Amino acid sequence: MAGITMDQRIAVRVIVVALLLAAHPVWSAAQQLIALNVTLVAPACEINEGRPIDVDFGDNLQSPRLDGQNYMQRIDYQLSCPETTTTGLTLTLSGEPAEFDGTALTTSVADVAIRLLHNGMPVALNQPMALDIQQPPQLHAVPIKREGAIVAKGRFSATATLRAGYF
Repeated sequence: MAGITMDQRIAVRVIVVALLLAAHPVWSAAQQLIALNVTLVAPACEINEGRPIDVDFGDNLQSPRLDGQNYMQRIDYQLSCPETTTTGLTLTLSGEPAEFDGTALTTSVADVAIRLLHNGMPVALNQPMALDIQQPPQLHAVPIKREGAIVAKGRFSATATLRAGYF
């Protein structure tokens, strides 16, 4: 039985024994079908050891320079997955898209949003992207504003969830 794993051999033996017992006249008098549902769950990955990931753009942002280029910051995070989890992984950045730009996160200021980038390209929010655990993606965040908007001085914030999953 080359190419068959030990688990598969055991499963075949269990099925054969069950069929033999079901065929025996003593056992076949009263029968009840039992349905079993089994879900195998891969071990979870951990992001940033469960701690929040903060991105600070500083205190001196100027409205005319919120153009998707200036003030870009790397999103520093750590990804730890069990050794058994090396393929079939995805990474998803979830959050509420800005009204004026669906590729950016809404913030506490109506005309300001945060665009998230992977390899210089906008990340599709709420959509999984393939993940190579050996080379986790470098992510960046950059503030943008609605075209033509003049943003008043003050603080703003945004929230997103970074999730590693399986496909």
